[in-house]
Amino acid sequence: MPLKLCSAIFLLLLYVGSVTAADLFQLTVNGQTRSYSSVDELPDFNTMQQQFNVLSKDQWKTEAINFSLNYRGIDLKAAYPSGSNKVTFSIPSLNKNWSYEGASRQGSWSQLTDALVQESDLVNDLLALMVQYTSNDPVAGNPSSLMDNLVRLDFSAVLVDLPLGNALQGGAAGVEAVPMADAEGMAVDESDSSVSSASPEVAGSEENEESSTEIDERENKIGIGLGFSSYDQGDSKVNTTTIPLSYSWNFQGESKPSLTLRLPISQLDVDGNTGIAFGLGLNYRQNLTPNWQISPNLNYGVTASESLGSGGALASYSLLSIYDWTASWGAIRIGNQAGQYRSMPLSVGGTTFDAGIESTVLRNGLIFQFPTGFIRDGATFDPYLLDTRYYGTELYIMQYYEVGFTLSGWVFLSSSLTFNYLVAEEDKAKGTSFLFRAQF
Repeated sequence: MPLKLCSAIFLLLLYVGSVTAADLFQLTVNGQTRSYSSVDELPDFNTMQQQFNVLSKDQWKTEAINFSLNYRGIDLKAAYPSGSNKVTFSIPSLNKNWSYEGASRQGSWSQLTDALVQESDLVNDLLALMVQYTSNDPVAGNPSSLMDNLVRLDFSAVLVDLPLGNALQGGAAGVEAVPMADAEGMAVDESDSSVSSASPEVAGSEENEESSTEIDERENKIGIGLGFSSYDQGDSKVNTTTIPLSYSWNFQGESKPSLTLRLPISQLDVDGNTGIAFGLGLNYRQNLTPNWQISPNLNYGVTASESLGSGGALASYSLLSIYDWTASWGAIRIGNQAGQYRSMPLSVGGTTFDAGIESTVLRNGLIFQFPTGFIRDGATFDPYLLDTRYYGTELYIMQYYEVGFTLSGWVFLSSSLTFNYLVAEEDKAKGTSFLFRAQF
């Protein structure tokens, strides 16, 4: 896979023109254009002679040849001057040029191919352009990317473990805010949901409820989920399937501390071109006051798509604040998150991949909670509004908004089902997603 990934990036050499949903890549040779749907379909030097009839076999060896490539929105060029075996390669947007000369034009092309595998600076120049100019890069710059998945993962605690308490069980309005969530709900992974917070006890004495809660707090929890999103990003249709896994250690104490190990796995599909991403994260969570909790996060993730010719690694740290108010009619929650997300060097097959990303991300949300006792005791309807903004490295999308709702306890009490609609700045992306999560 590593060399194939590098070779895929190499084949960026050839295109110009508009990109359509079915044809992410377009190659032009001396004015003749062909379209391709994936990097795997792009021709090598010998295959180009068969696919493009603008030159005879002998002319391919001696005549001037100009190649242009639109690689998912990035313009790249290569050329042979008349009577020369030297090939020049350029990235116009960076004003950078390279040249290679072998005993034949095929040999020069092979030197260029080797350079694109071995010269990390050249590879990383291309990777940096992908996150800035392409609508569907798997690393960053869009709501289906690895970076965005890490941002959502860090923020996911805001949309679960909502503060149902005495005010929703017949208590008087305006009473002092109750604790937001039992410790078993302290897991930050999107698959984590708390039975006690999403479904407070409605039977038994207050003393028995407290006893039951303390027992639950000592239990460690396994979290699992299944999510799917479908976004129109630029001219591409991007579908993502996500499986967030987690394990939470819930400790005793008034602050209800917990530590969660997270393992998110996702598969990306861009017009039939697939990619995969893995992550590993740690989250710590505790109450500072009965209605205010904080949650620091650490993550590392890797993604790659051979057919898109892109990949890389990211690391991040963030801090999430959650503040709750409860009332007789329901509850309100405010979530605020700030984090640093940056690309990390990833050495594969002698090449170091690093797109040079350094981004500060702010994500803020307002969530409401309404009891839905007609479904079952403890079930709630939780609509929300979210705003996400990126600062630092210029990315294809720097801001987007979301509206949605969560059905907590509707399937069973330790589960939730979230539906979401997203729209990005300048309408660069829009679409829907859902996520089912449960805890055992």
